[in-house]
Amino acid sequence: NLEELKKSLETNRALPQANLTVSEMVSKLFKQKDLAGFSMGVLMVESLDTEELGADEKALACSGSENLFTRSQMWEAVKAILSNNDGDQVTESLKSLHSKMIVQSGVSPHQWLRSMLNILNTNLTGPSVIRFAREAMVSGWLDPLPNDKNYSHLDSDLHRLLVHLKGIDELKVEAAHCLKKWYQAFLSREKNSQSWQFFYKSLQEKRSDTATLFITHGHEGFSSFLEGKIANSSLETHWTNEPEGIPNIERMLVHNPAFAQFISGKANHRPVIIIGKPEWYNNVIHYKVEALLKQKVNKRPDLQPLEKETPMDNLNKCRQAIQQAFSHYLYELTHSKGGSLTYCWINAFKWGTLDRGNHGAHDPSSPGEFYTMMSEIDANSLIHECIEVTYLKQAFNATNALILQSNELTKIAEEFLNSMNLNSLCDAFDI
Repeated sequence: NLEELKKSLETNRALPQANLTVSEMVSKLFKQKDLAGFSMGVLMVESLDTEELGADEKALACSGSENLFTRSQMWEAVKAILSNNDGDQVTESLKSLHSKMIVQSGVSPHQWLRSMLNILNTNLTGPSVIRFAREAMVSGWLDPLPNDKNYSHLDSDLHRLLVHLKGIDELKVEAAHCLKKWYQAFLSREKNSQSWQFFYKSLQEKRSDTATLFITHGHEGFSSFLEGKIANSSLETHWTNEPEGIPNIERMLVHNPAFAQFISGKANHRPVIIIGKPEWYNNVIHYKVEALLKQKVNKRPDLQPLEKETPMDNLNKCRQAIQQAFSHYLYELTHSKGGSLTYCWINAFKWGTLDRGNHGAHDPSSPGEFYTMMSEIDANSLIHECIEVTYLKQAFNATNALILQSNELTKIAEEFLNSMNLNSLCDAFDI
C-alpha cells in the first residue's frame, strides 16, 4: 500500500516483497487516478538510475504503442486529478517526470506531446485545467516538433487544440505565441520544401516536363475576382503649394511646396499564398469538362462509337487539360508585375504513391511544377477550415499577401472556365 511504499523510499530499504516490476507498480499507482498514487509513482520513477529505465519504464510517461498505452494510462490519471482541482500539484510531478524521461532518458518528445494532447482533449472550463494548459504552454510541452511521418497526425491535432485554446480569454496570449511558432516551424520555405523538391526531381527523371504538361497557355481564360484581389496599387505623395489640409512645417521653412496630395502610383501584384485546391468535381466545373469532351468528340467522328461505351479515360484527359490551362493562368498572373506564388500543404497524406504525412511550403518554379503540386499533393482539407491567416502571413514575412483557399480557388476556376476559349483548348491536345 502507499504507506509501505513511502516508508520504504524514505528509509532507503528494499521495496516491499511483491511479484511486480517497478513499471507494473507505477502503472498500478497511476491507475488509481488520484494525486497521492500519481505522486508516489513519479517518485518511484525518479528514484531509478537512468540506466535502469528500460522500455517498460519509459513507456509509463507516454501514450505510446497500443499495449503500453492501455497499461500506463498516465494521461487518464492526470485528467482525473485535474477534474478534482489538484492541477498545481500534478503539474509539479509532471515536470519531474518530463525531466527524468524526456530530458535525461531520451524518450521521444512526440510521445510526450501525444500525452499532453490526450490530457487537454477534455472540458477546458475548469480553473484547474485552465492553469494546467497555461503551464503546459509556458513549459514548452505544446511546442511544435520536427516533422516525423510516424507522428504526423499530432501536428494537426496540436493546431486544432491551440486554435481552441486561443479562444479562451485566460489563455489567449500563450496560445497565440504557440500558434505563431507552429506556423514558423511547419510552413516556412527554408525548412519544409526539401522533401517536395526531391520528389519532384525524381518525377522529372522518369518523365519530361513537356510530357506531363501538354497544355501550354491559359486559352484566354481569366478571373475578374482574382485580378481584382491581386492588384496592389501604392499611393505616392505629391507636394503642392495649393493650400489643402495641414502643411508640412519642415518643407515650409525651406520654401518647398508643403501641402501633400496622394495619387495612385505604379500598380504591382501582392504575393499569393495557396493552400488547398479547387473543387474540380463540383457541378459547374464538371459541366465544362463534359462540354470540352463533347466538343472534342464532335470534331473526331471516329471517337463517337467509342465514347458511348467507355468515356471515362477521355473525360479525365479533358479535366487534365482544363487543370493545366488553369495552372498556366494562375502561375503567369501571380508572377506578373513583381508578384510571387507559394503553395502550402498541411498534413499531406501522400505525394503520388508515397506516404508523406508532413507539412511544408514551396514556390513552384514553373507552371508544370505548380500543376504537379496541385495534382500530386493530397492534403488534409479539414485543418484548412481553421487556418490562422495572420500567422500564415507572418511565417512568410508577407503581411499584404493574398491567401487563397479551396473556396476562393473554386470561384476563380469557375470564372476562368466561363471565359476560356473551349475551341482553342479543344485544338490544343489529342485524345
